[in-house]
Amino acid sequence: MEIRYLVPCVILLASCSQTRWFDRAEQMQQYFVKRIPVGTSVEQARQALKSEGFNVITSINQPFQEEGKKFNYLDGQRIDGFIFVRMWNVFVFFEENTVVKIVVETREVGP
Repeated sequence: MEIRYLVPCVILLASCSQTRWFDRAEQMQQYFVKRIPVGTSVEQARQALKSEGFNVITSINQPFQEEGKKFNYLDGQRIDGFIFVRMWNVFVFFEENTVVKIVVETREVGP
């Protein structure tokens, strides 16, 4: 392979999402707990999710899933794959503009 092709390939691989190859919620949870520690600002958390390819929705004083209690949280959503897809949700809970907890969920959808 010529060197002129090698450099763009290395740059492309380096710029890829670090989480794109994860297949278990535990992996994603561990990654984001380190990347977005408790006490991080909501804006920094939002940027971290976006940098990994997540679309981010902000929910203020909204119920979380089926629980009746209301929370403030970011919902990072991403879909990986083509035929068999993995749907990711990274929930970043916050109080007073700082992160207090992260919950990750994933599910597979396919023919």
